[in-house]
Amino acid sequence: MLQGPPPSGLARALETFEKQFTYPLGPGRSFRISHGADYTRFYRAMGEVARVFVAERDGQVMGTVAAAVRPLRTPEGREQHSAYIGDLKILPAEQGGRTILRLGIAFLKEARKHSHAESRGFGVVMDGTAKTPSEYSERLGFPNGTEVGHISVLRIPTCQGSDATAAHTAYLVPPAAAAQAYRAGRRATTRCPRATRRYAPS
Repeated sequence: MLQGPPPSGLARALETFEKQFTYPLGPGRSFRISHGADYTRFYRAMGEVARVFVAERDGQVMGTVAAAVRPLRTPEGREQHSAYIGDLKILPAEQGGRTILRLGIAFLKEARKHSHAESRGFGVVMDGTAKTPSEYSERLGFPNGTEVGHISVLRIPTCQGSDATAAHTAYLVPPAAAAQAYRAGRRATTRCPRATRRYAPS
């Protein structure tokens, strides 16, 4: 279990592990996610409690799952602590084996230490994922989740200086106005994380 930056050897093994996974990005296109040398940074930036669980064998990473406990605002405007669950990845050769069980046991053991969040959690499942959580969540001791929304990722090209045209006009918006527009336009399922991952198109 990682709470901070991994040792250099594990960081390299995690980087090799991540390169094996791609995600659909429209017809004929895909992307992959890289957390860099500090795999936990993304989750530490998201919440007050962050953990990354790594299953290893002989120095090779077999699977991962991560969580960050963070405040989440409900549609009614209440704020509650919930666990964002992400990066559940298992090597193809290990799928259907004990790796996912080992990760699930470690995850639940740690979750029980944070009782204010253990009964509430949310995550994001990519379209095109071969197996959805409903197919394996009960094996891990998790209740079946319910789809509460659909998120679209938009690619917005930007340019600067002499390359800019009228189509690229940007407007300066005061922070208070941006926050108000965000609250008004959001349909209250999740809040955006305050850190970004690096996306590498493939």
